[in-house]
Amino acid sequence: MQTCNNCPYPARCSAQERCIAYKIGGTGTELPPPVPHAVITSSGISMTGKVKTVLKKKAKKNVQ
Repeated sequence: MQTCNNCPYPARCSAQERCIAYKIGGTGTELPPPVPHAVITSSGISMTGKVKTVLKKKAKKNVQ
């Protein structure tokens, strides 16, 4: 394995066969999305995983 330019840990990076300092060459794992569950909230029963859309407040027109 080739180490990075200016690698601070060349011996450790070559032993693990990946860059441990700059995360070069590492592969991430994708997890499945979470399953929605029913939960009890202060406003009643709701499902987890729902994203509330926040409406932008509009300016009021001054009518005189």
